[in-house]
Amino acid sequence: MLKNNDMVAFEKNKEKQEESMNNQRERLENILKGTNVGTWEWNVQTGENIINERWAEIIGYTLEEIEPHIDTWEKFLHPADLKKSKESLRHVFMKERDYYVLEFRMAHKDGHWVWVQSHGKVISWTDDGRPLWICGSHTDITDRKRAEEEMLKITALRKTLIDNIAAGVIIIDANTHVIEEINREAASRFGVPEKQIVGKVCNNFLCPDSQSKCRAMNNRKMMNNIESVMITAGGTQLPILKSIKRIFINGQEKLLETFVDISNLKKAEKEIVYLSYNDHLTGLYNRRYIEEKINKWDQKEQFPVSVIMADINGLKLMNDIYGHFEGDRLLTLAAGIIKDSCGKQGFPARWGGDEFIILIKASKQEAESVCGRIVNGCRKVDFKGIGISVSLGYEAKTYQTEEIRHVIKRAEDAMYKHKLLERRSYRNTILNSMISTLYAKSKESKEHVERLKTACKKIGIKIGLSHTELNDLELLALLHDIGKISISDVILNKSGILSGREWDEMRKHSEIGCRIAQAYPELTQIAEFILSHHERWDGTGYPRHLKGEEIPLLSRILAVIDAYDAMTNDRVYRKAMTKGMAIEELVRYSGTQFDPEIVKIFIETEMEQEQIRSD
Repeated sequence: MLKNNDMVAFEKNKEKQEESMNNQRERLENILKGTNVGTWEWNVQTGENIINERWAEIIGYTLEEIEPHIDTWEKFLHPADLKKSKESLRHVFMKERDYYVLEFRMAHKDGHWVWVQSHGKVISWTDDGRPLWICGSHTDITDRKRAEEEMLKITALRKTLIDNIAAGVIIIDANTHVIEEINREAASRFGVPEKQIVGKVCNNFLCPDSQSKCRAMNNRKMMNNIESVMITAGGTQLPILKSIKRIFINGQEKLLETFVDISNLKKAEKEIVYLSYNDHLTGLYNRRYIEEKINKWDQKEQFPVSVIMADINGLKLMNDIYGHFEGDRLLTLAAGIIKDSCGKQGFPARWGGDEFIILIKASKQEAESVCGRIVNGCRKVDFKGIGISVSLGYEAKTYQTEEIRHVIKRAEDAMYKHKLLERRSYRNTILNSMISTLYAKSKESKEHVERLKTACKKIGIKIGLSHTELNDLELLALLHDIGKISISDVILNKSGILSGREWDEMRKHSEIGCRIAQAYPELTQIAEFILSHHERWDGTGYPRHLKGEEIPLLSRILAVIDAYDAMTNDRVYRKAMTKGMAIEELVRYSGTQFDPEIVKIFIETEMEQEQIRSD
């Protein structure tokens, strides 16, 4: 009887356990349904696979349509995801990991791919340590992956946009000031790749004074057009103009900083300021600076004060002969000497043109010493074979309240008196230097000039020129080719035929020679003759294509004599002709190149000289 009671109790207890297990199974199934998760169980040794309805639904099937085997899972798996899936399983099977979490794609019944997140864990092992049963779940994450892909597209688009902005763009965490994102332009300005900047505190890239401006942003929503200084990877300070704005990304507060490099702007600003007070050619102060300095010193009643005025002699002549580039070089050389001579107590400036001024906090005696240093410095400089000539005048304030402009006027007067004394002497020095330079450059000999002077005088007397005209003709013989000093040595001494460009350069010498003569009062009367000595009787000469008697008489005389002397003496481009051959050439070109009457008289004179020599 007891046994029967025990059996009844046992059966009742068994029923309760089964009921409890069923309840738990039902609860678990409800939980799984609630979480919308597919489940699977896989016997690794036999390949048996147990899946629930949701596992099949994720890929568009019913449970009845799917064969429950591990090969079924591999059949639906995206080929590109198979390798990484098996690798995850291998780690778990080798007990290198307790479980795996993996995302992969599976083929849907409708033909598209479904993204699945799979969790798996080995729950039992064989006696020899091999995996027996592994269980896990599948969760459909397609919507999440699509959202992530869209976010990636948006992020990539945002990155593309900000990378193509000319300004630097930085996104900073508003609380930590850590740089989270940076565009290509900003990284380029920092001088390092983006990955070396992201994650760093932005203050590491700012000068101390700029850091305080950045901290001031903590209590403001926006800051526009702040001038700041960035520290590049090389340690260089880069001036920037930036704006900062508070923004929210995914609900998190950020600082959006945009900036532009203003180093060129700053450089231009400095240059503008520099040019406002400095002469662009010489680098000395300009007139504006000195006039402001004068006003300040007058207000302070500065004393002692001396003024030195300087004028560079011969600048116009140098410009006419050698061109304005050489004239500028002369001014620059002189400015350097003036600056070095006045020391730190003086304020040298270009007053205008070829004039300079020095304001100096010194006595008249000290100003005189400065003038001495300037003169000595100019004498030591070799410019075109001569030194630099400078006329100087200096004066000092005679009492404390005297206006400096009165001192300037007295210094200018002294300078102009000095210039009158220097001018003639320096012009003669330049002229003699030019004649020596011409002989050296063109290999013209003094003998050639003497032959021209002698022949010109004979012709001039024969045709009845006045004493003044004979003197002018002699000067013309001496200086007719003076303009060649500005022609390249290569062209002057070329043994071959000149090119078209070289001829154009050579033809300029008569105009240059004319300008040189015009710079000397005692030579102005021959300037026209120098200009015209390459004109031709038929009007095909240069530079003005004068014809016949439009050409000055002295120029016509010189043209015949110069051509004869050139033909009867060796030149770099040919050997000398005989006198007879040269006379034949003169006759051939009489009436085209030469004045026929002058040719006739010249030949008669030469024949007379030959007769005298033979007798």
